[in-house]
Formats: sequence, C-alpha cells, structure tokens
Amino acid sequence: MRRLMFASALLLTGCASQQIVGDQTTALQPDQGIAAVVLDAPDRIRQVTYQARDPGGHDFEVPDTSGGAALLLTPVKAGRYCLKHMKYGRIMFNSQGDIGCFSVVAGHITYGGEIVPMFPSDTSPNAGPAVIDRRYDHHQFSGLLQGFPTLSAAYPVAAAAAPPAGVEAASADDELGFSYQNEKDGSQTMYVQNNTAWGMTLTHMRLYDCDNLAQSCADMPLNLALKPFETRKVMTFTAADKSGAFHYRFEYWSGEH
Repeated sequence: MRRLMFASALLLTGCASQQIVGDQTTALQPDQGIAAVVLDAPDRIRQVTYQARDPGGHDFEVPDTSGGAALLLTPVKAGRYCLKHMKYGRIMFNSQGDIGCFSVVAGHITYGGEIVPMFPSDTSPNAGPAVIDRRYDHHQFSGLLQGFPTLSAAYPVAAAAAPPAGVEAASADDELGFSYQNEKDGSQTMYVQNNTAWGMTLTHMRLYDCDNLAQSCADMPLNLALKPFETRKVMTFTAADKSGAFHYRFEYWSGEH
C-alpha cells in the first residue's frame, strides 16, 4: 500500500465527466481496453482525471461518485495513465508527478486500484497534508464487477499469465503472490508474481524458522523490479543435508515504482 502525496488547494470550480461504460455490449477498437477504477469515500468524489503517459493516448475523466465504493469503467487506448487531479469536499488534489499510475491492457478490463482520499485528524495549521491512498483490493473489485455481468463476460480481467507446468498458481489476493516449483533434485524454486497493473519492487525478504536450509536464514536485499502482471524467479532453496528435507518461513517488503 502506498500513500500518494498531492498538493492541495481550495477550489470551487466545476468539471464535466466523460461518459463511462455501462453494463452493455461495448465494442472496443483493437488498441483499446477498459480502465477500471474504484473510488471510495463517505462523500462525493468529483472531477477525477487521469492523464495519458504514452504517445497517442488521451486523458480521461470518470463521473462523480455519490459516496461509498463505486467501480467506474472507461474505454481508453491501451497504455499507461496516471492520476492527475480530483476534488473531495472543498479540497482539490493536484498531482506533483507520476502517481497512482497503471497500465491498461488492450482487450481487457484493467483494475487500476482503489482510490481513497485521506485527511489528517489534526485540523490545526501545522497538520500534515491531505493524501490519496491507492489500495489493491482484489476481492472488492471482483465483487463490484459482478454488477457488470454483460461487460465482464465480453472482456477478461487483465492478470498475470498462467504459470508454466509444474508451478502452482500464485494467489491474487495481494499485490504480490508467490508460487513454488519442486525440482527433481529436491530443491525448490520460488517465483513472485505482480498481480497489479503498476510496477512493483520486491525490496527485501527475511527468512526465519529455517531447518536444514543451505541458504542463509537472514534478511536478504533483493530490489527485484516487476513490470505490471510480470512473474519473476526469486531464488532456489536447497537442503544443507541432501539426505533430509528442509523447511523455512519468510516475510517480505515491497513498494511501487
């Protein structure tokens, strides 16, 4: 989870929203996909605009929400888009760089995350800035998408490719999923899968509760960068004593890039 810093200003101007895809048959051009963004706040979120980052792409807006979690679907040219600005209450959030970015896949519905505006509890002049929190909530997105049965039947949701034979499928519940392949020589290879439409980095991993493991049972800096929906090998584990089994547990740290 990453909190996205914005500059904020008090504004009272209005902004028209671009029409979005409803639950109906929608014909996409070969180079188009559907951008799927969840906006979630108790009150209305307005004037949400995403800016195209690839040549030939066009900025797009999503309609205002009425409060609560809302899934907004917009047909766009495939490519990378970043959150440009939005309005919540009397606060206008204006991005200061490439933040809240995600890459739309042609012919697919691409989940760009859940956008949640947040304000500091301290309302004094010295309080911290308002921020935008972009979250990955696969279960929430899947549940909201059930409200669009015709559209979701016509276009698959963008996801990581199926693993090769012999490798178990990784869970899509979190931003990163892990899978394993047990090799013929008794070793085990770990893979990490990026379940998001934005770049992620597996920064480091800590092994603990190790038994008969040849690798060091300690913190390991990795800085393994993953493109959207990419799967990469992390490492191969082997037994210190080849005649016996090995065991380990791990925790990891990651971030967007």
